[in-house]
Amino acid sequence: MRMHEKGIETILAVAMSRTLGKAAELLNVTQSTISYNLSELESEMGMILVDRQKGMKSIRLTPAGEGFLPLALKWQEVCREIGNARSPGSAYSLTIGGSESVNCRLLPEIYNILLEHEPPVYLRILTDPSDQMYQAVESRALDVAITLHEENTRYVQIEPFY
Repeated sequence: MRMHEKGIETILAVAMSRTLGKAAELLNVTQSTISYNLSELESEMGMILVDRQKGMKSIRLTPAGEGFLPLALKWQEVCREIGNARSPGSAYSLTIGGSESVNCRLLPEIYNILLEHEPPVYLRILTDPSDQMYQAVESRALDVAITLHEENTRYVQIEPFY
């Protein structure tokens, strides 16, 4: 099976933004391209991944989509690692965690700057609740997390951001 790479990029953007319009902005494509890429991926996978009904203000992943999301993240990570392996030492890696509002409203401009950086920045963005992000930083699954509330933790350095 040859995975529809644009579809994976699209479902990750949709999962992060929760609307087709915002996903289109994130990927710098049209909303119809987002719909097409999702349809192609769903067809290839043989399952509906996104619940997109007319009149819904935001869309959500189906249970199959929620199950597919971690695999899509791994797929994206492996593709980037393969790209980085082609030119060792010429890329940086950064994993950032944030809430949905932080990732979709506060940081997209910063993410775009990082993605255009030379040498390339392998950027991985995760959306999780604050308590999970603290655990992910402690376990080094995240390099940095931007949370909405502060938790006392022994192994995480906390700095005000905004």
